[in-house]
Amino acid sequence: MMRLALLLLCFSAAGLAVLVETVEGRPLYAARTGRSCATCHVDPAGGGIRTGTGFRFAYDGHTFVPIDLREPTLDPRISDGIRLGGDLRTQYMQDIDNERRDRSTFFQMQAELMVAVTLNERLTGVYTNGDGRTREAFGLLRVLPLDGVVKVGRFRPAYGIEVEDHTTFTRDAFGLGNGSEDTGVELGLFPGPAMIHVALVNGSPGAFDDNPQKGLVGRVWWYGQRAGIGASAATNQPGIPGADRSERGGVFGQLHHGPFVLLAEYDRGRREPETGETVDLEAALVEASYRISTDRTVKLRYDRFDPDLDLAENATDRFAVGWEQDLFPLARFLTYFRYQREYGTDEEGNRPVYGEERDTFEWIGQIHLTF
Repeated sequence: MMRLALLLLCFSAAGLAVLVETVEGRPLYAARTGRSCATCHVDPAGGGIRTGTGFRFAYDGHTFVPIDLREPTLDPRISDGIRLGGDLRTQYMQDIDNERRDRSTFFQMQAELMVAVTLNERLTGVYTNGDGRTREAFGLLRVLPLDGVVKVGRFRPAYGIEVEDHTTFTRDAFGLGNGSEDTGVELGLFPGPAMIHVALVNGSPGAFDDNPQKGLVGRVWWYGQRAGIGASAATNQPGIPGADRSERGGVFGQLHHGPFVLLAEYDRGRREPETGETVDLEAALVEASYRISTDRTVKLRYDRFDPDLDLAENATDRFAVGWEQDLFPLARFLTYFRYQREYGTDEEGNRPVYGEERDTFEWIGQIHLTF
């Protein structure tokens, strides 16, 4: 079923490309503005190093109508063809009520230095180093119709929507979030208010599964000023004895009205080992935000992860209320309280123990410095 869905996704993308003549560095901002990812990011798939417009958008408090007309003291453009970028995110986590631990710790969520080198009007190279490791290193070739690009190298395949919180279940827990960078080729087309991505990658261990055979990842996203909807799919077929088959698929979308933005995503997956039982899993996210003023936003979030749908009472549910504050240009503070309900382990560490709920509460604070 999942393979059929992926084929339909790819054929639909191809059909749309024939019939029709660029939202995600932060999907919240894309939903607010109705602008394409290419407006603010060098990579038109979204995220990563910013364009000049994207840098100014961030500097002016994430708006295209700045109130403060001061000129930036920093210019990340080294020359006409070379740009720098950075993303530093530090987090503090405090357990408030947790019978299994008493955590109080700082955590470096992200520490990335990025550089983009435009060699000519058709070729741009992008390199990202995070925590001393190469996260992404790819070339963007603008050689396709419909403002399309070919991405070649190491990158994170386009899948679903990327919220900033790396711990969101639709990202890391589902295997297609932070750390899922892989090596391969991705085609991107941008017909009008839509974006289409299809990637062929190695499917290496540590990417979106542990199957060393080639993986196929696709995403189709239509977006506008008020609403958007999309679908994603990923599959990795076994080609050697002992390898598991892995499949993922889901839908997502956003709504925008005035200061209100709603983001949502639902994904299903399946792991089919060569020996043993098939495991079906799911992840979901709903995030509502309200922009109180140009520099203040309040958020409500619910996300869910079930690693095995055949096991009763095996899911984890999380509810969070948060506050986002722009401190000054290129610096933001985020804080939220999170309530988590999951089923715990017994004395031997076996999971789950049916009927024994473990409710936990935690406070999280983050400082984001980006340019």
